[in-house]
Amino acid sequence: MKNLGEKLRAAREALGLSVRDVSEVTRIRTDFIENMESGNFSFKLPEIYKRGFLRIYAKFLKLDSDAIVAEYAAGALSTPAEEQRRKPLIPRKPSKIDPEIIDHPSRYEDDLQQESLDEQSKVSKDEQVKQYVKLGGVFVGVLLAVVVLVSVISALMRPSSEAENPDIALARNADVSVTPVKEREYAQPFELSMKALADTYVTAYYSDDRDKPLFTGSLEAGSEKTFSSKKPIMLILTDIDKVKLTRSPVPIEIPSNLKGYRVIKVTDGVSK
Repeated sequence: MKNLGEKLRAAREALGLSVRDVSEVTRIRTDFIENMESGNFSFKLPEIYKRGFLRIYAKFLKLDSDAIVAEYAAGALSTPAEEQRRKPLIPRKPSKIDPEIIDHPSRYEDDLQQESLDEQSKVSKDEQVKQYVKLGGVFVGVLLAVVVLVSVISALMRPSSEAENPDIALARNADVSVTPVKEREYAQPFELSMKALADTYVTAYYSDDRDKPLFTGSLEAGSEKTFSSKKPIMLILTDIDKVKLTRSPVPIEIPSNLKGYRVIKVTDGVSK
């Protein structure tokens, strides 16, 4: 598990992000992220949630989420913690059989019955745990199905954002880790201004040079960032509806149906 945690930490540090930055974007608690990066998956959560958080974190870091979850599962199987807890610290010495026990086994009937009851209670508790896990899985499955259904209906009913505002080149399905293509420079620089309407998180970089971001971090409500550029600027917005964009001197109209996490490309609005 330690190697898995180091892999997650190295990927996050390569992106230049802190644990707090990741928590604000993914909505995963900072202590869960720190535990995963230290290889400690013993925090109190159902297994399905641990794997879910691990898959979300791996996808955010642009890692192979299936491979990461498989590595975690293999590590969990190789460390039978439950068996270690059940193993007695001091081996029990076999007791000598008293001849009287053989002659009068009924004397130990109460002890045998209690042991049987204890075993049945233990089995019952294990069954309850399994039922809770199954119910948790069903609940998560239903929740995911509802989210997918709502997303599909919303997508079918939503008009094309590109048609509404050609100034914003939306990259909803774009993988920002793709090797960038060298952009040609515009004849005149344009000015891009970002003003936070509420606390949010923003990353800005040239579309052909993501390794050197112009800005990455939190923007407090009312704060503003301005960039002068001769090349297109990529913006990763945690909450697009909480940011007001202005390509001097004209504000960029953001369709009201756009919400949440978005990746957009802003050009000078003149060159084609």
